[in-house]
Amino acid sequence: MLRLNVGDFLDEGVWDFNCLRECLSFHIIQLILSVHAGFNGSGADKYIWQFTPNGSFSVKSAYSSFLPAEASVKWDWQFLGRLRLPPKVKTFLWIVCHRKLLTNVQMQKRGLTQVPTCPICDYPMETIAHLFKDCPLSLAIWNCLQIGNNPSPDMVDFKEWLLRNLQSKRKVYNGLPWPLVFALYLWFTWKWRCKGIFDQRFVMPGEPHQLILQYVLEWFNATKPPSLSYVPSVVQLHWIAPTYGVCKINTDGSRNCVSEFISAGGLLRDNYGAWIKGFFVKLGVGSVLEAELWGIFWGLHLAWESGFRVVEVESDSSVAVALLSSSTISTHPLFSLIRCCKLKVQAGWRCSVKHIFREQNVTDDVLASKSSEFGTGVQYFTEVPTFFATCLAEDAIGVSRSRVVCA
Repeated sequence: MLRLNVGDFLDEGVWDFNCLRECLSFHIIQLILSVHAGFNGSGADKYIWQFTPNGSFSVKSAYSSFLPAEASVKWDWQFLGRLRLPPKVKTFLWIVCHRKLLTNVQMQKRGLTQVPTCPICDYPMETIAHLFKDCPLSLAIWNCLQIGNNPSPDMVDFKEWLLRNLQSKRKVYNGLPWPLVFALYLWFTWKWRCKGIFDQRFVMPGEPHQLILQYVLEWFNATKPPSLSYVPSVVQLHWIAPTYGVCKINTDGSRNCVSEFISAGGLLRDNYGAWIKGFFVKLGVGSVLEAELWGIFWGLHLAWESGFRVVEVESDSSVAVALLSSSTISTHPLFSLIRCCKLKVQAGWRCSVKHIFREQNVTDDVLASKSSEFGTGVQYFTEVPTFFATCLAEDAIGVSRSRVVCA
């Protein structure tokens, strides 16, 4: 058995389930079944990088792979870019969160000063945490902001304190987002600290918290996006039959969230909406995108083998359709499957692949949802399965289904 090659477990490009079962456990087999292998045009095997979606190496992903999961989440400051803040404050926050702000402690480390003390309260070490959390001037402003149940500076770790406040969903002062108020508190605290050092004429405002709130309110109102009234409306969608002489292929994929098993199904219909043939393929463990691509692959295969040379493929997966209509790098984890789908589309026939909405693909959705009733591998249907005869008839007469959209 050890002398067998991978090709010995394939039967005309399809994994031989019985052969695999003689050598491997059920769990391993389920991981193998969704892997595309054995078809002409699959391309040469190659190493890919598992820590990025497209299989290409990046220094960032390599660095992240060495960090514990908790540390990666805790230090993920990417959300700063999504906060509604003045651009200069975003840049300032990035420096603060990475502890690169040039307080006296940081300046001493860089050889820019010999005095690490706080210039405001003469505390021995002016760290970033001390400046914003512990310095009497900062605490006075903080307390005047009347923060309510926001975490007190001295109750939590500095990084945790930053995260809690910047990720807060709380609204304060009649609708102002707390992260904006908090960010401007940090910004003005640093600004006034620096003015006190470099501008001898600077006088601290009498009510600094009021100045912060005034700035926050003015900026928030000035940058408020125009109120666009999106009125939800209902549109009626139905399956559209192809023109005379064209075979339409509708496919769909599904994934069981508990078992993670994937499957796909599809059917061929003529310009009257009449059934021609159908198929179902039950695969192992995989993603929804894999299931959608497998559905397109087997739909194209069935149409070609059935002798059709003018076909239209419809799928409700916009991602799968986009992958087939654009270039794909060779390190993409699904490159082999995508490539074989493209080769079938580009064969000697007229073939197009189009995205449709789910309401126009109900029949295939019903077929894909019946995965538990079929065995592993590909099965073809020459007769209409009874469980979706009603959906097939509704499509043929143009029965519409509702979809809510924003006008």
